[in-house]
Order: sequence, then C-alpha cells, then structure tokens
Amino acid sequence: MKTFNPKALKHRLVLLLSILFWTTLINAQAFLKAGTVVFDMSNDTRYRSGGSFQSIPQFYIGGGFDVGILEHFDLEIGANFYKSQINDQQEKSGKILDEWMLGLPIILKMPVFKNLKAGLGATPSLFLNPEWRERLYFHKFNISGTINIDYMLVKHVHLELGYNRGLIPIKFDKIENGKEVIDPNFQSFYTLGLKYGF
Repeated sequence: MKTFNPKALKHRLVLLLSILFWTTLINAQAFLKAGTVVFDMSNDTRYRSGGSFQSIPQFYIGGGFDVGILEHFDLEIGANFYKSQINDQQEKSGKILDEWMLGLPIILKMPVFKNLKAGLGATPSLFLNPEWRERLYFHKFNISGTINIDYMLVKHVHLELGYNRGLIPIKFDKIENGKEVIDPNFQSFYTLGLKYGF
C-alpha cells in the first residue's frame, strides 16, 4: 500500500499550474499602446480650493497581453507609464502634480457589439519619484477602479477610452485658517489612445 507523499503532491500541483499557465499564454496577444492622459482632483477638493486647478493633457505609453479566458472574455494585463501634470492657476509656475506614474492594469473585458468590448478592472499604481510618493501618498501607492472601452478600427488597431478612479485617498496640502492641513483627496485620470496588437 502506497503512503501519502505531500512533497510529490506539491510537485504535481506545481507542474499542473505551470501547464495551465503556459496553455493560457498560447491564447495571449501582445500589444503596445500610446495616447493622451488627463489627471484630475476630486470635485470636493476643487470646490474647497476655489477651483484654481488646471489639468494639463499629457501622454502615456505601455504594453502587455490580452489573454483569452473561456469563450467570450479577455483579460488585459499590462504596464503603462503615465505623465501627469496639474497646475495651480493662482501661482506662477505653481504645480500641484508633475510626475511620471507607473500603472499595472488588470482588466476583464467582454464583447458588447461587433468590434466593441467593455472592461472593468483595477490598476495598482505608484509615482516613480520617491519625493512625490512621500508628498502625496499615505501608503506609497494607489489602486484605481478602471473602466475601459475598446473598439477595433481595423485589424490589429484599436481605439481605447479609459477612466480610472482612485480607491485610496491621497494627500493634498492646503492652507486653512492660516495653517497647513492635509485634505484627503481621490485621484482620477482619463485616457484616450490607440492600441496595436501583434
């Protein structure tokens, strides 16, 4: 009678997971993307600050994989670099935000109409400059809820529209009654760009 061998079972599970992983990658399509991005602060913060913020359109670049899951779903996994800039109109050359951010979107997409897909997911992110992370983040990173619309213009070329809403408050310094205080704020950004699939 054979005895139970936990180590052998562990090896079999690792082998099975590896086979499943590589099988999944067979159905993956690589892509590159680029476009414009606009960062924004929450309406509540805008109201309390007198609405003096000006969001400056910037750009983003990135890439990743669209992985086929089941029959009708795709999982987008990627890495994007976003250039962000928000100015304070009440100050000359005053910048609320001016930094590169790395985002790692994970988006589940499904077809809606012909050539059109809609997706929901999450995007963990962090600013690349430690000074900005220290200045803005309570936890050194953020995570956003993500909405994505993907329309195939021609074969391999897609038009993408995205919206990201931060789920973790970031810090915003302001002056209130002559004192500097930290006002929790939620980061959001909009994207419009093209994606090319290989």
